[in-house]
Amino acid sequence: MSQRYEDLPCPGCGEPLAAGEDIVTCPDCGAPQHRACWKHGEHCALSERHGKDFVWLPPETEEKAKVSAESEERLQSHINRWEEQAESEPDPDSPHFFCPNCGRKNKRGNLQCESCGYLFFAPNPKYPAVPGTQHVWIAGQNDPMYVSPEQDLGGANAGDLVLFIQRNARIYLHRFKRITEGFRRLFFNWAAFIFRGYWFLYRKMYGVAGLFFLASIGLFAFTAWQFYNHYDAQEILKLLPDRLEYIREEMSAFRLGSTFWQTVANVIKPYLPLIFGELALGTVAGFIADRVYYKKATQTVGTLRGANNDEADFQFATLREGGVVLFRSGAALVLMTVLRELIELVFAR
Repeated sequence: MSQRYEDLPCPGCGEPLAAGEDIVTCPDCGAPQHRACWKHGEHCALSERHGKDFVWLPPETEEKAKVSAESEERLQSHINRWEEQAESEPDPDSPHFFCPNCGRKNKRGNLQCESCGYLFFAPNPKYPAVPGTQHVWIAGQNDPMYVSPEQDLGGANAGDLVLFIQRNARIYLHRFKRITEGFRRLFFNWAAFIFRGYWFLYRKMYGVAGLFFLASIGLFAFTAWQFYNHYDAQEILKLLPDRLEYIREEMSAFRLGSTFWQTVANVIKPYLPLIFGELALGTVAGFIADRVYYKKATQTVGTLRGANNDEADFQFATLREGGVVLFRSGAALVLMTVLRELIELVFAR
């Protein structure tokens, strides 16, 4: 008997195959078994499974193949879901299509739903086909910003975090690595400084985004109250077009004298609380953004990894929880503009 069959269970009697025993292998499927078991049934113990390209595998290998096949099947189901939606599209030449998850309209060619974040593709376990992540591992270790996909970053490995971060993953992985290593220098995120709550909303940190929006609305309300109660609002608004035109002409001619600066001061003085308040909010957002995002990403990925034993389910859940949402940020901008207009109308009465 070949040593590679030793201690493997006989498919006929279940007893392990021992050295020196009379063993035969099935010519159809290749399963090793006791000759006595073959003679007892007058055929291979696995004859009922013959056909459909069945080939015997050792139990451990067969179990691994079964798990792999199930994972592949789950991934394929995600692909099929998208393909079925594409086939049911009434007008394949239309520049838009509808998300199979939430039903919202999307531009054809989008990889992710602009509304709910549903992924219109199945992820590749090694190199996820997610916007902004394809090049993360390509540069290699010579790249000063390289992070190994197996490196642990606060309880989640870099390969998993790429699925969550998606856009600009290479930049954020590098920052996460520095945070994990205890780098004490403060990071500053210029995108968060400029966009404040919209940046947090864009990265799906809804609670933090809400706090910044509330603070911004509060600043605007205070500035509007002060403007209409402590200044001659009608006179200021009446003179504003002429003052702005004067400032433009003086700047064009590079005549930046005392009168110019006095006019600038008169224009911005009523809005100073809002200007300095928004600058303060932006500064806070710029300093906390990366560390808040690091905590959010590592905790979410760790939770999803523990809750999903199947790799395909984990990848799909991570892709949906992470990424960015441009549509909601745009909707928030419209909502904030409307709220400011309503607040100004209230105080202008």
